[in-house]
Amino acid sequence: PARCVRRRLYMRVLLLTHNVAGIFDDPDEALRPWADGLAALVQRTRADFIALHMQEVGGSRWRTCGLNGAAAVAGAVEAALPDHWSSGMMVRTDTAEDGFTALGSIYLVRRSAMQLVRLWRWKEAEGAAGAFESLRAADGPLVPQPGLPPRHCRHERFPRHLYGSTWSRKGYLLTRWQLGGGGGAVLDLVNVHNFHDESNLAALAAGASTYASCRQQALSLVTAALLGLRGGGAAGGGAAPAPASAAFLFGDFNFRLDLAHAV
Repeated sequence: PARCVRRRLYMRVLLLTHNVAGIFDDPDEALRPWADGLAALVQRTRADFIALHMQEVGGSRWRTCGLNGAAAVAGAVEAALPDHWSSGMMVRTDTAEDGFTALGSIYLVRRSAMQLVRLWRWKEAEGAAGAFESLRAADGPLVPQPGLPPRHCRHERFPRHLYGSTWSRKGYLLTRWQLGGGGGAVLDLVNVHNFHDESNLAALAAGASTYASCRQQALSLVTAALLGLRGGGAAGGGAAPAPASAAFLFGDFNFRLDLAHAV
C-alpha cells in the first residue's frame, strides 16, 4: 500500500535588532550604507524570513519632525531587497505622549517562500475570531498610520508608574507568524525597548542601578503577556490560536554587561 510521507519544509530565519536613531538623524550619510549592509547580510545568510526590529524611530528630532523619514527607511529596505515581500514599517506615527513608543518593525519574506508564511490577524471586535492569513491576502505594505493596524500586531507602551514620574517612550510591539506552511512553527516576535538609566555615571557609582528593577518589571510585563497567550488568553484583547512554538524577544534592553567599560 502507498504511504503518505509528509515532507518537512525548512526556512532560514534571520532576527535582527537595531537602534536606528542615527539613521533618522543623518539619513543622507547613514541610510544607504545601512540598507546595503542589510542586503549583504541577507544574501550571505540566504534568509527566507527576516524580522527587523527597530527602536528610536524618528531619531532625536521626532518632536519637531515627526516620523517623516519612516517611509524613506522602509523604501530603502524594499529597494535593497527586491526579491522579498515587505510588510512596510509597522510603526505608530501619532507621536502623542499617551501611546508613542518609537518602535518600528519591518518583516521581509523571500517571494519564492511567500506561500509558506502566514501572519496572525488578531480579532478586531467582540465575537470576531482571529486567524492566520496568507501574505497575499494581507494588506501590504502595512504602511505607517496614526494607530498601528490592530489586525496585524499588538503595541503597548509600558505603564508610566514603572519608570516614575517621567514619561518614557518605552514599550513593546508583538506580531505572530506561522512559518513552513499550514501546521508549521508558530512564532511570537516581540520588539522591546526597555528603560534606560538617566545617568550611566550615577548607575556605576551606585553599584546597582535603581532602574534595574524598572527593567525587570517591564520584562515581566512582556513575559506575562506572552504567557497569557500560551494559556489561551489574548494580549491586547485579541483571540489567540494554539500556543506558539517559540517566542523571541529582541530589541534594545538598555543594560550593560560591563558598564565600567561602556562609560
